[in-house]
Amino acid sequence: MNLYKEGEISLIRAAELLNKSVYDVIHKAKKKGISTGAGVE
Repeated sequence: MNLYKEGEISLIRAAELLNKSVYDVIHKAKKKGISTGAGVE
C-alpha cells in the first residue's frame, strides 16, 4: 500500500501484488485514509 500511496505503482498493480481485487484494495486504502480517486458504494 505504501508504494501505491506514494504514486510508485498503479491501483491495478497494487491489487496484483497483494493478490486482491481492485475493489478490495480500494476498500483497504479507504480504511487507511488513502485517497484512490475511486468510489465504491
